[in-house]
Amino acid sequence: MRIQHRYLTFDNNSKLTKLLGQLSVRYRVEEKSYDETTHSYALEFFLYEDNPRFQELTEAVEKFKIEPQIGTQYEKADIDIAEWFVVSTGQYQYPQPEDDYLEKTFDLENYCNLCGIGRIQNAPFRLKIEPKQNNNQFWGLHWEYFAVFVRQEPKIFWKRRK
Repeated sequence: MRIQHRYLTFDNNSKLTKLLGQLSVRYRVEEKSYDETTHSYALEFFLYEDNPRFQELTEAVEKFKIEPQIGTQYEKADIDIAEWFVVSTGQYQYPQPEDDYLEKTFDLENYCNLCGIGRIQNAPFRLKIEPKQNNNQFWGLHWEYFAVFVRQEPKIFWKRRK
């Protein structure tokens, strides 16, 4: 198991790519041109906490103010012996009604607007349309990243060994 820090930026910054090259950090760039005026750019790289140079590397890239997404990368042996798994989902819809879904979905008596704690869900989430992600067994909502929805009969892609 490794803890990874994923960095993603859409700014084409030659100073960053030069630094990553000097630090021997592998990165991936994706550039697309749609027409003469419309272009896109994305740069992605990973830093791992088990790297002996992790502290040095994170301090070096901090000045570019890219907020990392921190996650866990599991090896097959970890999966084989795991009792629990972490599920990562995409976000596909907004809770409804968009203007006051909090009041319609949660008891807000002890809710803090600054940090978001203290609310208690007391009603189901409402959606605008039926979810169309037929191949996704787990999915989430925008704004409510803690909520994970599971298909009634999720497909099992592997079975646990006894």
